[in-house]
Amino acid sequence: MPKQKNQKGVTILIAVLILSSVVILALAVADVVGRSNRTSKGIGFSEVAYFAAEHGVEDALYSIERNRTVPDSSASGDLTDISEAHWERTAGVLFDAEAGSMTCAELESMNEGLCVGNWKNNVNKETINVKLDGVDRTFQLELDFSGLATYLPSNISIEGITASKASTTIFYLDTNEIETLTNPSEFNNISVQSRRAVLKITSKDDDGLEFDITTGSANNLIPLGFRITSTGTYKEQKRVIEVQRKNWQIY
Repeated sequence: MPKQKNQKGVTILIAVLILSSVVILALAVADVVGRSNRTSKGIGFSEVAYFAAEHGVEDALYSIERNRTVPDSSASGDLTDISEAHWERTAGVLFDAEAGSMTCAELESMNEGLCVGNWKNNVNKETINVKLDGVDRTFQLELDFSGLATYLPSNISIEGITASKASTTIFYLDTNEIETLTNPSEFNNISVQSRRAVLKITSKDDDGLEFDITTGSANNLIPLGFRITSTGTYKEQKRVIEVQRKNWQIY
């Protein structure tokens, strides 16, 4: 009889151990499932926050591309179809080397591209240095945005080209005027302030073309693009998108 009592005690102990193991396993599984649910929910919230940030970017790009207007320096809004989803956006004009395709040191060893520097005539004049590789290559600078006048220098000059080397044309959008530069003096004083314009320079030289576009006076800058930064928030998640839209191209 004492032996049977010992066997019953061992059986109870084993049952308790098995039950404890089952409980621990169940708790571990529940924790994993809970973490997975929280992760999935966080990913879903993050996607909504990204969508909100993207909406802020698209709103600014629509103003630039479709309406040809400079976006507000700051703006905010909500998503109409998702409550609590919010976006805040800042937009600024790019002037400096960030708007170039490469550094000026890199451009020296390249056949084509654009860089931005401040080295002309030992004064602080912003200068765009452009290289075009071969004939019929074109550089285009778009200054045809409403509201951009406050960022424009009063005038710019183009150095290093003549009418025999390049076809240089300015389209003034407000007046539908087309100006073709032919005389040397016309390259030295091009009025751009308060005028929506597109500048196009096309190489006529088989060997290509290199020229500078320089601001007319010290401390003036040439707008070369836009930077748009949009932050989307939803619940506890936040996402940030930053894009750049350049005003120039080579084709």
